[in-house]
Amino acid sequence: MIHIWLSNPHAPLRIWQDTSQSWQIAENWQEVATLVNLQNPKDKSACLYFPSMYVLHTKPALAPNQLKALGDSGRRYLFEDISIASIDDLQVKQTEQNHLYALHRSDGDTWVQSASLAGVSVVALLPDFLLLNALLADDHTPSFYQDKTTQLLLIDNSFGTAVTDIGLTYHELKQQDTTIDKLNLTGQIGEKTLQTLDLLTDLTYESQKTLPKPIANPTRHALNFAIIKQQSKFPPYLKVISAVAIFAIVLSFVIDGLRIYHYQKATLQTKEQIKLQYSQWFPNETFNNRLNIERLLSGKLINQTGDTTGSNVLTVMTSIQPVLQQHQITAKQLNFQNNQLQLQLIAQNNDSLNQAINALNTQGIQAKLGTITPSEQGALAVVEITLA
Repeated sequence: MIHIWLSNPHAPLRIWQDTSQSWQIAENWQEVATLVNLQNPKDKSACLYFPSMYVLHTKPALAPNQLKALGDSGRRYLFEDISIASIDDLQVKQTEQNHLYALHRSDGDTWVQSASLAGVSVVALLPDFLLLNALLADDHTPSFYQDKTTQLLLIDNSFGTAVTDIGLTYHELKQQDTTIDKLNLTGQIGEKTLQTLDLLTDLTYESQKTLPKPIANPTRHALNFAIIKQQSKFPPYLKVISAVAIFAIVLSFVIDGLRIYHYQKATLQTKEQIKLQYSQWFPNETFNNRLNIERLLSGKLINQTGDTTGSNVLTVMTSIQPVLQQHQITAKQLNFQNNQLQLQLIAQNNDSLNQAINALNTQGIQAKLGTITPSEQGALAVVEITLA
């Protein structure tokens, strides 16, 4: 990853060199593009450390769960008193110590667009006081850095600020119950700054030669203001609509599949019932699966009658079938001779048979009920139907 440091809006850019462990000056983004192409011709992802003077800071007296409950808009309103511009475009980040930092999106967009013109893709956007993390000693002594373009103060690994006057900042922190009694100095410390530090009798300091360095895993840092830029370009409502549409399409396929399944299942059951009924009517005949029941019966009846009365028989049978189904009666055998249709019927009881015969006669079908014989399945009887 490329590490670029913008210490001041009017200062040259700096690019970190891993080999020399130092910062190389680039006067503008054009020079950055040239250096990037020489160093990283393939990987153009970068972490940009922007001037900490652009970031707003506050530490409200609220618990972490209370801050979370405020939501993004609520946390933005906490900066209303310290933000000169509108708070509507503020991006707010929160550290583990409940420090809140905010950056105007317009500022971040400007830096990201400038980098993109140089062919650099900014994947991490961090305040530059985080570069002082490398200066923190084991005892977590705060660090102060100064050069010709900037002054930075890091209190701990996630609390820092840009400094205009170290003495003024020291007293402001003291009023906020943040006491500094020791300070590590690095960079190009000016004579005026040393004189100011000497006047702070409660503060001791010592100089170091360690330079500010890039941090590890900048994309995962809590103060990475470039994370929002990696979100989808589609608005949230469009995602919901797409998800609902996909769900509806899948559901329609599932319903159609179930309908086809049940239709095929019903078709198979109907064929089995037809085959069983045919074998009961004509026990000595083989059922032909390739012919429908109408053709099979038509052929049988025409063969037995020797004329075209078979069609009349089929018409009568079509009228009989709904009546038999209504009274839960099964036709076991069928015989047609001398213009008479004989059906052997099985019913649950005698009343069902009588009611069925009465219904047939009401429809104009001349049906005569024979002797009813009890059986294991209910009542067995032979019905004679005379064709007109």
